[in-house]
Amino acid sequence: MVIDVSYLGLGANFLSGRVPPTLLNLSSVIYLGLELNHFDKAVLPSDFGSHLPKLQHLGLDSNNFEGPIPASLANASSLVDIGLSSNFFSGRVPSSLGSLHDLTFLNLESNSLEASDMESWEFMDSWANYSKLQTIALSMNNLGGGVPSSIANLSSQLQILYLGTNKLSGQFPSGIANLQNLIALSLEYNQYVGAIPEWVGKLGNLQVLYLEANSFTGPIPLSISYLS
Repeated sequence: MVIDVSYLGLGANFLSGRVPPTLLNLSSVIYLGLELNHFDKAVLPSDFGSHLPKLQHLGLDSNNFEGPIPASLANASSLVDIGLSSNFFSGRVPSSLGSLHDLTFLNLESNSLEASDMESWEFMDSWANYSKLQTIALSMNNLGGGVPSSIANLSSQLQILYLGTNKLSGQFPSGIANLQNLIALSLEYNQYVGAIPEWVGKLGNLQVLYLEANSFTGPIPLSISYLS
């Protein structure tokens, strides 16, 4: 007798070895949690998302996964939250993830993901499709150059944006002031120079602001006093 599994939570154990490919046969799974284990280094199959059409929660944080994030993850079109932090994922963030219209939480922190020019930042353009996204965590990667102006088009529901400990430089887009529900913004340990931008004071609901370990100069803008 075959039993459809809808919830598989194996996180926070001492599991090791390889993740069995038979997990991809669980086409009915809604929750897949493998976070905080000790699996061998492995690359996710390129068709990973195509086998999990009903998946809503994916937790692979704090393991040893490496290689690219498969673009097919977008085929798991019901995804609500994705946790891939603290692994060894590399390459570009796939733009295809922008088709996940129900996504509310995306954590890609502490990997080796890269961006350095307009082409490799295209994923940010595609994220304008997110209308429900509340958390984006991209800290501790290898993202460099200027953040594209399309960041101003992110969901108005966005509350948390973590971009710290990367290689970001240039002028941060002032259009971020559109994100009026933002309560936490981290840009620490990057390569920003010059004055702290005035748009900071326009984020009226901001509660957490990390700007340390850049090369900001000049006076602290008076607009910060608006962050009541």
